[in-house]
Amino acid sequence: MVLEPGHDHGPYTFSICDTTGFSDYVRGGIVSQVKMPQKVAFKSFTTSMAEPEFVVTDFAKFERPGQVHLGFQALHSYQRKHSRLPKPWCQADGEELVSLAKELNSSQTGSAKVDELDDELIKKLAFVSAGDLAPINAFIGGLAAQEVMKVRSRSLPVFSKLSFCSIWLYIVCVCVDQGFC
Repeated sequence: MVLEPGHDHGPYTFSICDTTGFSDYVRGGIVSQVKMPQKVAFKSFTTSMAEPEFVVTDFAKFERPGQVHLGFQALHSYQRKHSRLPKPWCQADGEELVSLAKELNSSQTGSAKVDELDDELIKKLAFVSAGDLAPINAFIGGLAAQEVMKVRSRSLPVFSKLSFCSIWLYIVCVCVDQGFC
């Protein structure tokens, strides 16, 4: 017997067709889930950068993904201009990144434009952009691997931008460095 699509009632229940014409139930039975093919269309990279859709990972800071998106665009502009990332904890490089972010924000439209730029966040991004943290790299690598596995198993991948902002690590590092913790 084949179930027709559209008879799902939830993640753990389903219904089947009228069974009055079947013989009496004796025991057992096997049900197999068959995933139906779906057409998936993604925006081009250029369109996605101009009109981003964000996955919110921190519900206390809904505006953060837009800020981080703009900050990384400014960071790429900085790297094209200087052929390097900003120097760690360099105030001049931080100020330049903030001014680049402001220029980029003024040229943005739609969902890519932020109402009010968080200068301190952009400076912090400049201060720590040349560094690497193995646990964060492991998290991002695991997330990317999970998305590849979703595609391989015919599940749907994340359709929008995921900005993982771990600014709390900056706060912990400064606390420890200054002897507050």
